Amino acid sequence: MSRDVELSPAANPLTTAGSTVIGTYADDDRCTVAIVAMETPLAARVAGALALVTPRRIEERLVSGGLWGQQFDDISEVFNILGVLFNADGAPHVRLSTVYETLRTFPPMEVVGWLASDLPRVDVDASVKGYGGGTMAVVVGGA
Repeated sequence: MSRDVELSPAANPLTTAGSTVIGTYADDDRCTVAIVAMETPLAARVAGALALVTPRRIEERLVSGGLWGQQFDDISEVFNILGVLFNADGAPHVRLSTVYETLRTFPPMEVVGWLASDLPRVDVDASVKGYGGGTMAVVVGGA
């Protein structure tokens, strides 16, 4: 992405689907084993930085709500790359299953429930240099 990204513990955990983009990750049996959720503004900013869209254009688009088609494709690729976080030698292979932009397609309640669950998780505030930031959550299923 060639932009610095700063991460810090989230001031407020991401516990509702609201305006988010959620990627689900599944094992070979197609069972969801993890999710990554980003507030829509963070997803738009990460996708914009990846595609070299000006920050001003990203902010203008956020006012009108949601991601445009190419941004959704770009953030979906970021979620695909994040799948490496869930793979380890000797462990079952995990891959990106579905990406939901909740302002357009609300995910199944099972997926939404992961955000409010007591499953192991990491919540961070992420900031992309020159673009701004938002909150992101990584939630993994119990063993």
